[in-house]
Amino acid sequence: MFAPTIKLALHAIRVLWALLAPVDPQDAEGLRVFANNTYPAMDSPMTSEKAFEHFYYARVASAIYQQDVHTLLAFGKHESNFEQHAITREVGNKMSCGVTTPIPTYSKDECERQTSSLLAGYSAGAEHLRGWYQAGDVRSQIEALRGVGGGYRLIRACREHPVYRDRAPYDDLCNIGNTFLLMRGSLIESIKRAHKQAVGAS
Repeated sequence: MFAPTIKLALHAIRVLWALLAPVDPQDAEGLRVFANNTYPAMDSPMTSEKAFEHFYYARVASAIYQQDVHTLLAFGKHESNFEQHAITREVGNKMSCGVTTPIPTYSKDECERQTSSLLAGYSAGAEHLRGWYQAGDVRSQIEALRGVGGGYRLIRACREHPVYRDRAPYDDLCNIGNTFLLMRGSLIESIKRAHKQAVGAS
């Protein structure tokens, strides 16, 4: 009877913590190293200040939409190379906008909203990811991540003929789900190394 109320309260606590708790310096350092050392190369290196900002706003978005912060940051690397104002031209005069470049849109207003802040960009990505985890006819985590990268068309095409399965880890199409997971794993390892180095230096 009280389960929905308890879940709502726990969700509110998580969001409040994400808003108020400081970002762990080693989490930000791990993100900075990951961003600068992972393909593709950044136009200019991510600074410590930028790493704190990206981790904070991705964490807030992940709390609001109950998604994994490391996956959102992997989207930020893969989709825009952590560029808040990224705009990618898509087929049919659509645009993918913001740090996570979620659902392509014709709307300039929507594009402006998604590029208006890092929180808006990561929130759009978190909402998009949640939608795929909740979507019908999605059979696995990999398929949900393929949905993020290319929608039902990609999911169903890859079921029939996963022609890109044997290509390099950072190629797109059927391999996009694995790519996101590889990048997420690399980020987590980078954060773990930053924590170990901090302990060793103390």
